[in-house]
Amino acid sequence: MDEDTFYRTFYKGTAIPKEIPIRLRKAWAEELGPPWHKLFPQDNPFQVFPDDLDLTCLMVATEREFGVVFPAEDVERIDGSFDSVVQYLAKQVNASPNDRKRPSPRTRHPWLDRAMKWAGWRGRE
Repeated sequence: MDEDTFYRTFYKGTAIPKEIPIRLRKAWAEELGPPWHKLFPQDNPFQVFPDDLDLTCLMVATEREFGVVFPAEDVERIDGSFDSVVQYLAKQVNASPNDRKRPSPRTRHPWLDRAMKWAGWRGRE
């Protein structure tokens, strides 16, 4: 499905700017490789991708691409689906600079914690 058809099918008539799902889809496809270039809104690489580090790299690449940060408190609300990340990014991009989220101080990236939780990693017992 080409970019225009993808946007018209899933996001036309919403408040989501066209560039967000298109840029995110490209960024994730570059990071994950085939067959991720065929991402759909309900797709969730966190449920099928086995490597926590790769998932963290995916979200760090997303933050870099859009110039936003996913604070730890927001990471818990994002279910990992492509659409949930698009929705979050749309809110951040549309927010005034003073309302944009700032990262909370942490020793690890919040996406690493989330990826480990989704993967069922429990750490050393």
